[in-house]
Amino acid sequence: VVGPERFLLANIYRPPRTDINSFLEDLSDLYDTLGSLGGHLILLGDLNCPGIAADTLDVRLVAWLSCYDLAAVSDGPTRMNFDGSLSRLDAIIEPSQPRKLAAVRIVPTGFSDHRLLSAELDCRWPAAPTVTYSYRDFRRLDVAAFKKPVASLELVHCAVGRSRRDSEPARR
Repeated sequence: VVGPERFLLANIYRPPRTDINSFLEDLSDLYDTLGSLGGHLILLGDLNCPGIAADTLDVRLVAWLSCYDLAAVSDGPTRMNFDGSLSRLDAIIEPSQPRKLAAVRIVPTGFSDHRLLSAELDCRWPAAPTVTYSYRDFRRLDVAAFKKPVASLELVHCAVGRSRRDSEPARR
């Protein structure tokens, strides 16, 4: 939750050799379930649904996105294959409208065959609440006037002939 807005993030991994049609059916179920919770749903992860060209997604995934009015906000290849070729396996997906992700980048990491996808959440932070308080200026405190009523308070009362342990404090 950021201010009045609620965001749901779902990190998804699809193993490469699984059936893409079954994956899309499961993804539909997941999206429907999470969508019923309310909020701005963002799907991200290694979907392993490369398209024909290095910077495209599988046409079946693109069709699925269109059915749900979603957009893959990350563009370009996200993985360098062992032979040096590139493919787009990773994605960040959000509703087409309203868009809440900005400054989406694909960054080579140097330690993985996948590139890092990053985005900035475009939301309005609520203004910090104003806190008002009042205080006494102790530099101007009349110590004698303060001590007088405090000194007259009977905080503990002990009955004569009883030990202090047996007596109960008087409460006022």
